[in-house]
Amino acid sequence: MRLLQITAALALCSTFSGKINVMAKSGTFLHVTDIHLDEHYLEKSDPATNCHRKDGDKSKNTAGHFGTLGSDCDSPVSLVDSVFDFMKGAAFQDVDFIVYTGDTARHDRDSKLKRTDSDILAAHKKVLSYFSKTFDMNKVTLLPTLGNNDMFDHNAMNVAESDKNSMNILEDLKQLWKPLDLNLTSDFSNGGYFVQNIANGPSVISLNSMYFFTSNTEVSDCDKAGSPGAEELVWLEGQLQEVQRSNKKAYLMSHVPPVDKSDILYKSKCYSQYVNLLGKYSEVIAAHLTGHTNDDNLAVLYKNGKDYSLTGLSKKVNIDFKTNDIVGVLTNAPSVLPQNNPGIRVYQYDQSDYTILGWDQYSTDLKKANKNNRITWQKEYSSGQVYGVQKLDASGWRSVVQKLKTSKKVFNKYKSFIKVEGI
Repeated sequence: MRLLQITAALALCSTFSGKINVMAKSGTFLHVTDIHLDEHYLEKSDPATNCHRKDGDKSKNTAGHFGTLGSDCDSPVSLVDSVFDFMKGAAFQDVDFIVYTGDTARHDRDSKLKRTDSDILAAHKKVLSYFSKTFDMNKVTLLPTLGNNDMFDHNAMNVAESDKNSMNILEDLKQLWKPLDLNLTSDFSNGGYFVQNIANGPSVISLNSMYFFTSNTEVSDCDKAGSPGAEELVWLEGQLQEVQRSNKKAYLMSHVPPVDKSDILYKSKCYSQYVNLLGKYSEVIAAHLTGHTNDDNLAVLYKNGKDYSLTGLSKKVNIDFKTNDIVGVLTNAPSVLPQNNPGIRVYQYDQSDYTILGWDQYSTDLKKANKNNRITWQKEYSSGQVYGVQKLDASGWRSVVQKLKTSKKVFNKYKSFIKVEGI
């Protein structure tokens, strides 16, 4: 009995002692992406109208209360209300900062209900209000970035000095984000990117992926002198060099990832230069966080001769490189938008060296929610439990990829997570 009491006392001490309990050194941050708020969404409407109007044939009016899974409809207010209500829970209120990787406004898909500039700004204000009412912005830093639906012209953006619409949206967002106390210098005013040093945390570099994105025809590829993408890459390398000199770590965040499974989403030269930059500074970059695709997937960065390559993982046959050549992995989070089941993510990181330890993925079964007229959010999975790795530095990622390569069971779990089907 005496031995049990001593053991219990030691266990209690270790819980509250940072020197004994390694977990006391860990911090957390939240990743939210692709909200696509649509205040015009109409329950029991026809999804063929982007859930904006009813059809005379009632059998076509299938839009659900909390959203319409796998359709071209955006997120209803009821869904966005529910996810922010869920984030009022303790698991989210204790986060150190929030990464929001963009696409706030609804898509401009409905020819009978075109988006206006005022609509886009209203969506930005509304979503910022959601965050402000859910979190204490005096304690938690919100770090946003621009999505391809967040500017006045879909998929079209130049630098402010070359385009009035680009200048206007950047000016509007700079004013709107003023209460966030972000480091929005002239780099943001002209190009939409910035770096934020988190107190006792990493340097978070918020990139503007629009200058790399293949669908943005307003700008040239990065081999053209003076192109916005080329200038952003020069700026990015400067930031990474500064982080390196400071002996810190950087988290990169942007909306559009370089790859989506096997598809390259960046302009050719921007892509190759960006990937090689990631490789060159892989010991500095501790996380790479994106959205856009709505999927939960990984892209592996590895040494390939004198250069670096990037492979999105969707099939086991994609893993055709040597595990020992891996220098990092890019993570893409699922969206709130119900293209798949909606999701949000909480990362854990080591507060001593800012290495990612793992993440908890939360989601909801949208079909069940619509059927029961009641939505329930729950943990879909924890990366540490699935992959058996507790620290995601280069060595940890090599172990994860090795398990994906050798274990059919683990890879099948990963495949179910891609479309948020693990609940």
